[in-house]
Amino acid sequence: MLTIVHLVSTEWTEAPQIGVRDQFVGVYIRHWEWPRFEIRVRRRPFGSRVVRCMLEPADGLSWFTSSQPSGDRPELDRYHLVVDGTPVEKGHFGHRGTLSYRIEVHKWVSVNEG
Repeated sequence: MLTIVHLVSTEWTEAPQIGVRDQFVGVYIRHWEWPRFEIRVRRRPFGSRVVRCMLEPADGLSWFTSSQPSGDRPELDRYHLVVDGTPVEKGHFGHRGTLSYRIEVHKWVSVNEG
């Protein structure tokens, strides 16, 4: 069961570590050509940067479902997510190689539309 909550989009985390299961907080943008999960990662000595990731549900896990069809309303194509996942590879993925990590999702912890 998914819990719908409001998340602060400025939350940040450490950079994903390959093979280390963790919870990731970010924004998923569902786009026909460039779907991506954006997380804010700490930049030393201060500040943060956005890292774009590809989400891949683990075997047996389906994609989260939206209660609203997007149609002509692009604001419904953004979701604040918390996922339990494992980064499986770092590189250049997705549209023009703009995604830095592939994250295998084991559980959709929370989903918030908009």
